[in-house]
Amino acid sequence: MLLVGCTGSNDELLEKMRQQMEPVRTMTHGYRVLNLSDLTDFEWDSVYFFRGGSVPDNAEINSKIGFEWYEGAVPDGFRRLLFVRGREVVSYTDFIPWNEQPMPIWMFGCRGDRGWGISRNDARFAVFRNCSSGASDIGTYYMVPLRCVDNFQALIEQGCTVKTLKILNGPHLYDSTGRVFPVAEDSTGKLVPIKH
Repeated sequence: MLLVGCTGSNDELLEKMRQQMEPVRTMTHGYRVLNLSDLTDFEWDSVYFFRGGSVPDNAEINSKIGFEWYEGAVPDGFRRLLFVRGREVVSYTDFIPWNEQPMPIWMFGCRGDRGWGISRNDARFAVFRNCSSGASDIGTYYMVPLRCVDNFQALIEQGCTVKTLKILNGPHLYDSTGRVFPVAEDSTGKLVPIKH
């Protein structure tokens, strides 16, 4: 898997996440636990998740984190994990959720949570592939806080078939909404969508 970081992005953390999430690519059932505290070597209180294109400017990021931060908006097509301590951004990682090998991450909070941040104490996640037939974000890696993993039990238990994993782990493209399009090379070497 290849994740591409931006200038200022914590690429070391990105690589640690990639290594921890690699086994999820071939899992057909269940989930893998990812503890963000174990992957970080800096102090932080909360982590936030943003998607490029959905956050048009820094003003919206600032409204979510509750203070002024001037680093810039999330680039279109990227995802951002933003780590905050008190009223300071202490680290962030920007990544493209696809490339030669995809790693589309989507982070969820628990029902009833206030705000968009997840506390460090709650930043232990169940990570699994969404292989729900017909879902617009099929193939994404769902990161769900362990304390509310029961809310996603039906989706986790549905699991992935070997056929689904073959499609998801083979050549494919993602559109701006995260939908997976399996592709194959045509006679000219161009990638074209596979018709089901």
